[in-house]
Amino acid sequence: MDNICKVNIRGQKSPLCNNRNLYNSWKEIFEKKWLSRKIAIGIMYAESHIGANYAGTCNVSWNNWGGIKWRKTDDWKSIKDQKIPNWWNCWLYKFDSVEDYFNSKANTLLTYKSCMNRWSNYDILHCISYTYAWNPKVAEPSWIRNSMYILQS
Repeated sequence: MDNICKVNIRGQKSPLCNNRNLYNSWKEIFEKKWLSRKIAIGIMYAESHIGANYAGTCNVSWNNWGGIKWRKTDDWKSIKDQKIPNWWNCWLYKFDSVEDYFNSKANTLLTYKSCMNRWSNYDILHCISYTYAWNPKVAEPSWIRNSMYILQS
């Protein structure tokens, strides 16, 4: 929680900061799926500063802290039922709640399950980045560095 609450972007803190109910909801969703909460929080930091910073025309009402472009269901379906980008140029899937986003993010990370057995957080993130892009030259160093930031603080 201390590391999460350190995040401050233009005076905006993460909605997860000091919100034990939301924190416990997030924790429970990832633990039920046997996923690393550290990796998840690192990715959410790189993508949106854990919900404190949205790109472009997207905002907190999207409940999307990790750049997801569609919903991933518990039965592995990818639901693409929204126009992305939408008419005001937001490139994120709009979730009904943050918990809905957490569940979809956990299901998305399960896609990268083979990466989770790496030696270090850096190796896991590098594997996820490479698997997403399918090109070793595109394993985003800045994304990995930003994801690692909160894991090392």
